[in-house]
Amino acid sequence: MSAMRIAEVQVREQVPSGQVGSNTSRLKTEPGTGPSHGWLLEYEAGMVTACKGDATLLIPLGNVAYMRPEAVVVPVAKLAKGA
Repeated sequence: MSAMRIAEVQVREQVPSGQVGSNTSRLKTEPGTGPSHGWLLEYEAGMVTACKGDATLLIPLGNVAYMRPEAVVVPVAKLAKGA
């Protein structure tokens, strides 16, 4: 089973944002200039993995208050066949 891609994660306790001395409570995949933007987020086996540049964070599910899965685009042809 592969990891589930996540679009956004809200954590209970702040985590390092990848910038020196900066923490954040929200991580997002969408591009932007803020420390909470531009992360690659995946969930697997009770752990959220967040990567941005040289920074990699392992966030246990107990510290996750909210997470939004990445939208999956299903081709129209698959819908017509009853996939």
